[in-house]
Amino acid sequence: MKKLLNLKPQEATVIVDGKEIKIPVENILKGDTVAVKTGEKIPVDGIVISGSAEIDQSMITGESVPAF
Repeated sequence: MKKLLNLKPQEATVIVDGKEIKIPVENILKGDTVAVKTGEKIPVDGIVISGSAEIDQSMITGESVPAF
């Protein structure tokens, strides 16, 4: 279980007044806008407000092959 918890990102990019700033994941508040760039891990649950991507869910589903 500890190894799984170590896989979570430590920082997230939050948009404040149109600027991107990096903050610790534990400081993200409900209503914050989080930017996730290609190749980054998704730090929190949320709703996609713009953009699109394919997400590898295998860590969550436990599948040995990436599930898109």
